[in-house]
Amino acid sequence: MAKKSSNIIVMKFGGTSVKNASAMSKVLEIVKSGKEQNPIIILSACSGITDKLLRLIQDASKKTVKMLIKEIESIEDYHLNIIDELISKKEIKKHCRENVQNMIQQLILLVEGVSLLRECTPKSLDAAASFGELLSTTIFDAVCRSNKLDSVFLDIRHILKTDSNYNQALVDFKQTEYLLRKNLLPMSLNGKVIITQGFIGSDGNGVTTTLGRGGSDYSAAVLGSVINAKEIQIWTDVNGVLTADPRIVKNAVTISEMSFDEIQELSYYGAKVLHPDTIKPAIQKKIPVRVLNTFHPENRGTLITSGTKVNTAKIRSVHLKRNCINLTINISHSEITELKILDLLSQLYKSGIKIVTSSLVDNKAFIAIDNPNESHQNSIKNILYGLNYKIEIIELLCICGVNLKSDPDILQKITILLNRFEPESVIYGFSSNSLIFSVSDGNGAGAMNEAHRLILDGK
Repeated sequence: MAKKSSNIIVMKFGGTSVKNASAMSKVLEIVKSGKEQNPIIILSACSGITDKLLRLIQDASKKTVKMLIKEIESIEDYHLNIIDELISKKEIKKHCRENVQNMIQQLILLVEGVSLLRECTPKSLDAAASFGELLSTTIFDAVCRSNKLDSVFLDIRHILKTDSNYNQALVDFKQTEYLLRKNLLPMSLNGKVIITQGFIGSDGNGVTTTLGRGGSDYSAAVLGSVINAKEIQIWTDVNGVLTADPRIVKNAVTISEMSFDEIQELSYYGAKVLHPDTIKPAIQKKIPVRVLNTFHPENRGTLITSGTKVNTAKIRSVHLKRNCINLTINISHSEITELKILDLLSQLYKSGIKIVTSSLVDNKAFIAIDNPNESHQNSIKNILYGLNYKIEIIELLCICGVNLKSDPDILQKITILLNRFEPESVIYGFSSNSLIFSVSDGNGAGAMNEAHRLILDGK
């Protein structure tokens, strides 16, 4: 009897998960253990390959193919070595090597065309980038079949349809759902393990497109939402979403469950987590997303859902934004109105400057700006020319959680705890899920470790 699509899980493996033969063998074991759940397997390119392909095609507009052939050969050898290490069955190995070599010939033809025209177009970039995912999935499908898994290779470009906005294509959900239900779903319901690509698709004319950086996560969310998957799993090289950066806080732990709103908050403050936009299709359909570690599959990871079961105020994570600046503008002069400050904020935003927070206190405007480069600093000086302002380097400690506004004492508790690090200001009420403390440059790591104690103490 065919299984309902809601019993299907989508398993997406990132570049580090398929970076070499050893990593791919771990993916194989995970897929084997989950084969009863009708998995659809989505792979990224092997780690580092997409960047190599993009550099290759960009260089092709300036160099001859002969000059680039060594780089093409290194990409070919890299993938052939994985085949030799992982596939023992002669016929499957022979066929897989031929498929990889055919793709390399197609890549050479693409490079020759760009070299001849001396022009690298967005379309050429997408065509070149797609080889990474096509190579990794071709190999992994052969690895599965060599290990007696009933797998099938699926070129996602026949399913996932987009517009023609190359490098950052938008998905045509209606057409994608039609093709997926017609072509992919029957195979999955018949027990096949589907091996396919993230990041890539094709437009209405069948021309290859890409979904932009983070596109593999987005591919998983799109496919999972369309078939109403039971769960979408994002397999990477960390144990889910952590309470803090382990390079700064040695005893950081995995957050077992969190909401989409929390992920959005963490992403905004610079935490290395899923970008919320990449999983939005899944969240809109209320499909759980779990972040897992390929190299430690026994860890339960982090489950991301549309809601949270935490009803009381609870701190969940702490994050540090370094190399920020605190911009203080004196607005005591009558000609500098609040409207003028809003205009200044608008000008800063339009200049590409990321404003973390802003506030008006005692005739002064405080604006915290995230990691401005030299160009941004010049823009700030130009925009504020003639005003009375001061710039100082600061670090921002971002304390994220749930229902923080519901505990009137929480601000006092944290302020007392961080007092010895001399916090210069605090933004409270900006969001129900976060508190932001600015501390002088160099005090951030100590303050972050101190605040993290509240998480370990269950506060």
